[in-house]
Amino acid sequence: MIEGGLTIEEHGNYGLATYDLGGLALPSTRWKLEPHTAAKHEILRQYLNAWFPILGSQHERVVFLDGFAGPGIYEDGEPGSPIIALRTLLEHAFFPPHVLPVCLLLPGEP
Repeated sequence: MIEGGLTIEEHGNYGLATYDLGGLALPSTRWKLEPHTAAKHEILRQYLNAWFPILGSQHERVVFLDGFAGPGIYEDGEPGSPIIALRTLLEHAFFPPHVLPVCLLLPGEP
């Protein structure tokens, strides 16, 4: 752990940073995946699949910010937008390995 509750773990070529919220309980709410949200997730997946390598070819760092990330998983186990974004990035065959990906996931309100 680094000063202020920040922890950085290495995962292959990348590091995962987390911040200890000092015992603050985050909601564990999961809700049903609605059809319009599933469509939004497919659009997000295709968009990020196209743009992550383009941005990575022009910048040293690529930032993904999800202002309404929610719990990241739905009632029946379907992935939410934070998981979709991270998987798209980490599993992309053409994302440059020298680029630092930064994902900021804010829970927002359900």
